Amino acid sequence: MRQQLFDAEFNQLEDRLVAQDTELYKGPKNPHKGPMKIEVCLFEQSDVESFITYLQKLVGTLPIESKVKAPKIRAGDDTSGTHDTIMEQVKAAAEVNQESVLKLLRSFDFVCITTDDLRAATDADITGDEVELQWMVRLLREAKNPLNNKYDTTLIYGFQLLGEKVPTFLAKEFGNTEPIDCPWKSDQAYNFKKLNLSKFHPAMVEEERLKFSQELAKYRKLIKDGEKLPEGPTKLFRRWMPFVEFLEKDDFTKAWEVSA
Repeated sequence: MRQQLFDAEFNQLEDRLVAQDTELYKGPKNPHKGPMKIEVCLFEQSDVESFITYLQKLVGTLPIESKVKAPKIRAGDDTSGTHDTIMEQVKAAAEVNQESVLKLLRSFDFVCITTDDLRAATDADITGDEVELQWMVRLLREAKNPLNNKYDTTLIYGFQLLGEKVPTFLAKEFGNTEPIDCPWKSDQAYNFKKLNLSKFHPAMVEEERLKFSQELAKYRKLIKDGEKLPEGPTKLFRRWMPFVEFLEKDDFTKAWEVSA
């Protein structure tokens, strides 16, 4: 999502490239009364509704409320209360639909990753049919190298997000695995871009996938911190970028003029 704000004389005040789901969830920090240009991807009806609410807050039609972020877990912290809160709220959200569960988990700093990424970064025990799921796991610390990210694997939740949706998800809480019956609000399938996952080309070897993921994480962090991207990507990233699916691909392609 790209947001450009201008004053009454059309002088640019702000030009931000941000993660769309996070920006729409948090909302704008301050209202803006002048001209603006916003580039956004609306994949499904919920995106349209969230964007309308975001615009209403941005132009001052709706009040901007501050969101209280759930505290992050750090090594040595007593997390029993936090875990209990998450588990109780997940069960309550499951009585509504899986979209509500996913939204709740994101508010507690859970991120969506594939089974391969989860296995590579943690000691999570994923076996059998579970390998086909996509996982919501709590991110404790984001590192430059995604393999060095720190996750809390005491609570992880598995969803069938790609392909045909199923009315259950998997809760793996403190070593106990339990399927939870829960319907979907929408039958529309997700895609890799919507989930902020990366889909690699089959011809890429493991080392190339790892290096590509590292570069992508670095570029995403620059965007998140409000910094400019480098003038061009690395040779490996430029070579494979047209063949890898990821959320910011269109923005990177435009910035670097890489043919898709």
